[in-house]
Amino acid sequence: MDLDQLRPEFHQQMLSLRRHITNRIKPKQMDGKVLNGQMYAGLIKAYIDSINNGSVPNIESAWSYVCKSECMKAVSEGIESYDSIVKEVLHNKLPLPAEELKNYHMIGKEKACTLFKKKAVGEF
Repeated sequence: MDLDQLRPEFHQQMLSLRRHITNRIKPKQMDGKVLNGQMYAGLIKAYIDSINNGSVPNIESAWSYVCKSECMKAVSEGIESYDSIVKEVLHNKLPLPAEELKNYHMIGKEKACTLFKKKAVGEF
Protein backbone atom coordinates (compact mmCIF):
# COMPACT_ATOMS: atom_id res chain seq x y z
CA MET A 1 0.00 0.00 0.00
CA ASP A 2 1.35 3.42 -0.93
CA LEU A 3 1.43 6.24 1.59
CA ASP A 4 -0.86 8.35 -0.58
CA GLN A 5 -3.58 5.72 -0.09
CA LEU A 6 -3.60 6.36 3.66
CA ARG A 7 -5.58 9.07 5.37
CA PRO A 8 -3.36 12.15 5.87
CA GLU A 9 -4.12 12.15 9.62
CA PHE A 10 -2.91 8.56 9.95
CA HIS A 11 0.22 9.30 7.94
CA GLN A 12 1.03 12.33 10.13
CA GLN A 13 0.47 10.34 13.32
CA MET A 14 2.70 7.55 12.02
CA LEU A 15 5.50 10.04 11.25
CA SER A 16 5.05 11.63 14.67
CA LEU A 17 5.29 8.24 16.39
CA ARG A 18 8.42 7.36 14.40
CA ARG A 19 10.08 10.66 15.40
CA HIS A 20 9.08 10.13 19.02
CA ILE A 21 10.59 6.63 19.09
CA THR A 22 13.82 7.50 17.27
CA ASN A 23 14.40 10.57 19.47
CA ARG A 24 13.99 8.60 22.71
CA ILE A 25 15.64 5.24 22.09
CA LYS A 26 19.25 4.61 22.98
CA PRO A 27 21.41 1.98 21.33
CA LYS A 28 21.73 -1.32 23.19
CA GLN A 29 25.01 -1.47 25.11
CA MET A 30 26.90 -4.06 27.10
CA ASP A 31 29.92 -3.13 29.21
CA GLY A 32 29.84 0.33 27.63
CA LYS A 33 30.12 -1.05 24.08
CA VAL A 34 27.35 -0.23 21.61
CA LEU A 35 26.04 -3.41 19.99
CA ASN A 36 25.84 -3.54 16.23
CA GLY A 37 23.28 -5.73 14.47
CA GLN A 38 25.55 -8.79 14.26
CA MET A 39 26.52 -8.52 17.91
CA TYR A 40 22.88 -8.15 18.97
CA ALA A 41 21.88 -11.13 16.83
CA GLY A 42 24.70 -13.18 18.37
CA LEU A 43 23.51 -12.26 21.85
CA ILE A 44 19.95 -13.24 21.00
CA LYS A 45 21.16 -16.52 19.47
CA ALA A 46 23.08 -17.35 22.65
CA TYR A 47 19.94 -16.67 24.73
CA ILE A 48 17.77 -18.81 22.45
CA ASP A 49 20.29 -21.67 22.43
CA SER A 50 20.39 -21.56 26.22
CA ILE A 51 16.60 -21.65 26.50
CA ASN A 52 16.30 -24.42 23.90
CA ASN A 53 18.83 -26.50 25.88
CA GLY A 54 16.68 -26.19 28.98
CA SER A 55 18.88 -23.80 30.92
CA VAL A 56 18.47 -20.24 32.10
CA PRO A 57 20.13 -17.66 29.82
CA ASN A 58 23.33 -16.34 31.31
CA ILE A 59 24.06 -12.78 30.23
CA GLU A 60 27.75 -13.09 31.06
CA SER A 61 28.32 -16.23 29.00
CA ALA A 62 26.22 -14.84 26.13
CA TRP A 63 28.30 -11.64 26.18
CA SER A 64 31.49 -13.73 26.20
CA TYR A 65 30.21 -15.53 23.10
CA VAL A 66 29.63 -12.19 21.35
CA CYS A 67 33.06 -10.89 22.39
CA LYS A 68 34.80 -14.02 21.17
CA SER A 69 32.97 -13.87 17.85
CA GLU A 70 33.76 -10.18 17.32
CA CYS A 71 37.42 -10.67 18.30
CA MET A 72 37.77 -13.53 15.83
CA LYS A 73 36.39 -11.26 13.08
CA ALA A 74 38.77 -8.49 14.18
CA VAL A 75 41.74 -10.88 13.99
CA SER A 76 40.74 -11.95 10.47
CA GLU A 77 40.38 -8.33 9.37
CA GLY A 78 43.72 -7.45 10.97
CA ILE A 79 45.45 -10.30 9.14
CA GLU A 80 43.85 -9.27 5.85
CA SER A 81 44.96 -5.69 6.45
CA TYR A 82 48.53 -6.78 7.19
CA ASP A 83 48.63 -9.03 4.13
CA SER A 84 47.32 -6.34 1.78
CA ILE A 85 49.69 -3.69 3.14
CA VAL A 86 52.73 -5.94 2.91
CA LYS A 87 51.80 -7.21 -0.56
CA GLU A 88 51.18 -3.67 -1.81
CA VAL A 89 54.43 -2.29 -0.42
CA LEU A 90 56.63 -5.25 -1.34
CA HIS A 91 55.19 -5.88 -4.79
CA ASN A 92 58.19 -6.11 -7.17
CA LYS A 93 60.58 -4.75 -4.51
CA LEU A 94 62.10 -8.01 -3.30
CA PRO A 95 64.84 -8.75 -2.41
CA LEU A 96 65.22 -6.03 0.22
CA PRO A 97 67.76 -5.43 2.97
CA ALA A 98 66.60 -7.01 6.25
CA GLU A 99 66.22 -3.65 8.00
CA GLU A 100 63.94 -2.26 5.29
CA LEU A 101 61.88 -5.46 5.30
CA LYS A 102 61.57 -5.18 9.08
CA ASN A 103 60.33 -1.58 8.76
CA TYR A 104 57.61 -2.65 6.29
CA HIS A 105 56.64 -5.47 8.65
CA MET A 106 56.31 -3.01 11.55
CA ILE A 107 54.12 -0.65 9.48
CA GLY A 108 51.82 -3.51 8.52
CA LYS A 109 51.75 -4.83 12.08
CA GLU A 110 50.88 -1.41 13.56
CA LYS A 111 48.03 -0.87 11.12
CA ALA A 112 46.69 -4.40 11.70
CA CYS A 113 46.84 -3.95 15.48
CA THR A 114 45.11 -0.58 15.26
CA LEU A 115 42.33 -2.13 13.18
CA PHE A 116 42.02 -5.02 15.66
CA LYS A 117 41.76 -2.69 18.66
CA LYS A 118 39.11 -0.63 16.87
CA LYS A 119 36.97 -3.68 15.99
CA ALA A 120 37.54 -6.04 18.92
CA VAL A 121 35.03 -6.23 21.77
CA GLY A 122 35.58 -7.09 25.43
CA GLU A 123 38.87 -7.89 27.10
CA PHE A 124 41.56 -9.20 24.80
